[in-house]
Amino acid sequence: MFSFLSNRLRACGAQRACLTLALLFAPVIVTTAPARAETHAGTETRVVDQLQDGLVNILHNSPDSASGGRSTALGNLVSETFDINTMGAIAVGLETYRAWSPEQRQRFLAAFARFMVASHANRLEGTADKSFEIEGSEDAQSNRKIVHARYVRAGHDPVSVDYLVQMTKNGWRILDVYLDGTVSLLALHRSEFTSVLRNEGFDGFIAAMNAKADELSSTR
Repeated sequence: MFSFLSNRLRACGAQRACLTLALLFAPVIVTTAPARAETHAGTETRVVDQLQDGLVNILHNSPDSASGGRSTALGNLVSETFDINTMGAIAVGLETYRAWSPEQRQRFLAAFARFMVASHANRLEGTADKSFEIEGSEDAQSNRKIVHARYVRAGHDPVSVDYLVQMTKNGWRILDVYLDGTVSLLALHRSEFTSVLRNEGFDGFIAAMNAKADELSSTR
């Protein structure tokens, strides 16, 4: 289970700063980001800065994962920067999500957040020689914007990462990430989520997601 996710993460590698985040809430799945048209970055960039600064601080200054302190800190950071409920609903499909009971939704969102935290943190472990730069932002659609950023690491070409952010009642929150400026990562994962749910059922899907989060956490 989650063979595609595992292979994709390994293929990206640390130097590609592979991130696993969320898909745009829209009727049609978006798999490519809009063409770049740089504008002056505004308050929408702060949530991206908060995410990256928080990850670097937690990974380099928090207790190791065995103590539980790091996982708690990462979980808090995710809740402050991502719109977990919206992303989770899109990750499995709105029809499926709405058919679940409140208890099932709660279990899924908890596992989904753990998976995201572990995947993201695993990509940034040991990044003392890597810097993160925001290049600008542009309007997307409705109340959304694209924040253009890149990772610069000694000895490697810069890696472009575009963040789709949306204004919510809690301020700007991240909805999706485009690796190399084009690939929507959760769009790549959504088909496998659907496959695991179909083949393993709800309990098997939750178990697989938690197992993958545990596997990624154990490598840090």
